[in-house]
Amino acid sequence: MTGIVGLFGCSSSSDSSDSSSTNQNTTSQSSTEFPIGLAVVPPTERSTASARMVSAAAATNQSQYATVTGKVNGILAGTTALSTEFDVQMFFQGMGRAPCYGPSLYYQNHPDGSDIPPANDPMTGAPEPYSGLPGGDLGIWEATDGSSTPCAAAQLNSQMVGISQRSQMALMTLAGMRAAATVNSIAMPAAGASADLTAAMNDAGIVGATFTTASISKNATADTWTYTLGFAVSVNNAARNVAVNLVHTPGTTDGDFIGVLTYYIDHTANGAPGSADSTYNGSLFYSQTAGGPLTINAREGDYPGAGTVAPLTVDDALDTTGDYLVIDPAVTNTGGNPGGWSGNFNMFGAVFDTDTLAGNYAYAWQAGPGDSHTRVMNVKIAVDSITGATSGDAFFGFGPAMATTDGSISGMICNWAGPGSNKAVNPYAQRQQFNLNTTSGQFELIADGSNI
Repeated sequence: MTGIVGLFGCSSSSDSSDSSSTNQNTTSQSSTEFPIGLAVVPPTERSTASARMVSAAAATNQSQYATVTGKVNGILAGTTALSTEFDVQMFFQGMGRAPCYGPSLYYQNHPDGSDIPPANDPMTGAPEPYSGLPGGDLGIWEATDGSSTPCAAAQLNSQMVGISQRSQMALMTLAGMRAAATVNSIAMPAAGASADLTAAMNDAGIVGATFTTASISKNATADTWTYTLGFAVSVNNAARNVAVNLVHTPGTTDGDFIGVLTYYIDHTANGAPGSADSTYNGSLFYSQTAGGPLTINAREGDYPGAGTVAPLTVDDALDTTGDYLVIDPAVTNTGGNPGGWSGNFNMFGAVFDTDTLAGNYAYAWQAGPGDSHTRVMNVKIAVDSITGATSGDAFFGFGPAMATTDGSISGMICNWAGPGSNKAVNPYAQRQQFNLNTTSGQFELIADGSNI
């Protein structure tokens, strides 16, 4: 399994900063004990009035990455209480789909073969009037989402909402535990020791969560910190368990670190009462050299059964030490393997400048282990060294199955589920180009910038 870093290869760290931007990760905290500037956010997502933000002013002309990292930093520094920001629903957010992407489509007289018999309406049970292509298979269908936002950006933002919100709430809760140590005058542990913060977390006024485990420990021989959280929440009148673990190793210079976040979250399929239990499992590997780009690899799968813990593995493309384990997409539930994923699996890789977001991003998703290919979005964000203008280039297509993907696009499958489909991969991809409008703060499609 290779690390997902995208179609464009290595980081675009030579892109200069936007002269109008400020350092989005300025904080009084040090990266010695906690990863500063870490978040899983699409580079195309901008803060809006509905977003959880640092302040009302943050809604104007700011990336959602800046909003999320600013929020985590505020909790870590103690200027924002976790109790005011903790939202249990963020742990259970499903992935979405932009209306301009992959609509369900009725057809007659398909050119590639006899029409597939119409399905029954899932609500009424009555036969549909025509044969139909399922939603999500047709790629970028319209140029924008109905506003000026490119469909590629809208789809990436919608598709990543689940993995983004779960990792955000996990990081916020971990930051809250570190802040609870300060508030309660609990010293960070010495080498080889551990600090129990279970009582402090239960006394922090976090509505809807009962903590059973909360601790921070320090390795006896290496400067590595381990954060462990376990707590129960109630969703749809059902008790659900959440476990979060962080292994963080700082370098010799502030801003130089490596680590991995892992979590599992019990939930019901589709979030509906009475549905089969399953478990979100996720891992977020990260590394940064002081002054250089941040590298992240986030992966998440849906596993059958409550409390299912995904097997972890070493990914040599990310880490050669074997100290930072990530979930393994090659282990599926095919054949009844109880430890494998059976629902959706998605992966996000990025190498980027944390001030400007200039860099390379790849996101791949697969709707079940039986699918032969992933759907893939590649995005490059660039900042002009003279004008400071921010631009983006996005590609959509299909790639290898999740077990072997490196985040690259193999081509386009033009007939995924229609008559005569053999899932032939054609040497094409959909492309959209866009610029950041500094007045509206939103990405907008450029003239003739859509090849779909």
